[in-house]
Amino acid sequence: MSEPRRSPGQGPFRVDQLHDGDCYELSSGHAIYCAPAGARHGGSNVVGAMVVATDPKVSQVGIDVGYAITESTLRAPDVAVGNVPDEPGWVSGAPPLAIEYADRGTNEKDLHNKIQAFLDAGTRWVWVVRLTGPRIVQVYEQDKPMRRVTEDEVLEAPGVLANPVAARALFDRDAAIVVVCNEVDEHTATQQVRTGPVSCGWDASQRVLRAVPWTPGAIGSCGKPARQSKQRGSIATGHRSNGAGVGHRRGAQIV
Repeated sequence: MSEPRRSPGQGPFRVDQLHDGDCYELSSGHAIYCAPAGARHGGSNVVGAMVVATDPKVSQVGIDVGYAITESTLRAPDVAVGNVPDEPGWVSGAPPLAIEYADRGTNEKDLHNKIQAFLDAGTRWVWVVRLTGPRIVQVYEQDKPMRRVTEDEVLEAPGVLANPVAARALFDRDAAIVVVCNEVDEHTATQQVRTGPVSCGWDASQRVLRAVPWTPGAIGSCGKPARQSKQRGSIATGHRSNGAGVGHRRGAQIV
């Protein structure tokens, strides 16, 4: 991410001056340019979104959805869980759970400001998934010290997610597929759709893979922040008309 241009104090811009597909977020009125995501970063966004989207308690998940925290602050997490209404425009407030992927080029100062903005707006958890260095997830909560979760541990978000999430699944596609299959089986059993114990085998795995645009180079785009376009049980993404990748042009519905 490029170094944000900002001056001390309040900046001149307002949220209502930004339009769907603009490559900027706002922090206290200062514009922050959001460069296109690299292949690893963009592909990871979809992996993480798929894992949380299939949790039995979750009905709303969005990628790069713009949240109007104040009239001069607009921030878009890589993945938002909850508070993703089925309507156009920026979303007021903040998601209960926000997931950010930090890769090479991430501006740490701006990332810190973004985390704090979400926590101040009511987000209960911010998970920062570190794609460089040791595989760790940094967990931020209001009025609590940041804690580090290794890839061999699990993450929890009580009240937002029904099930713990294996941290490895936020990094690794194969681990993510295992989580998704287990959650699909649990959801199916809960809904009493099937008549007997059926494992989530090859057919279900292929349905998951077909539902998600996996080509890494086609995921990244300059689509932050993105206005919301969402279906129940789907991963919603914003879309741009100039240079957007597949992952940001259309929602990837998990069937």
